Amino acid sequence: MSDGIARSRLAEERKAWRKNHPHTDWEGGYFPLTINFSEDYPSKPPICKFPNGFFHPNVYPSGNVCLSILSERRVETLHYSDANPCGHSRFA
Repeated sequence: MSDGIARSRLAEERKAWRKNHPHTDWEGGYFPLTINFSEDYPSKPPICKFPNGFFHPNVYPSGNVCLSILSERRVETLHYSDANPCGHSRFA
């Protein structure tokens, strides 16, 4: 029952967000993501990977996704020096 409620709420929020943000730099893009689930799923996160060199602010040059919830090593706190864990420079 809660799955349906969560799904409809997500749809409502997505619709509201799109209304205020009609176009993004990533809209209409092609994102060749490979997702591998281990036998330990859901205790371990899936491995998500893009092709090497795929550019996105949340993707390492190796293609690995830079997202803490996909890391087996959870980062509990974020320090100022870690504010950009993917290593991309906003000014490069």
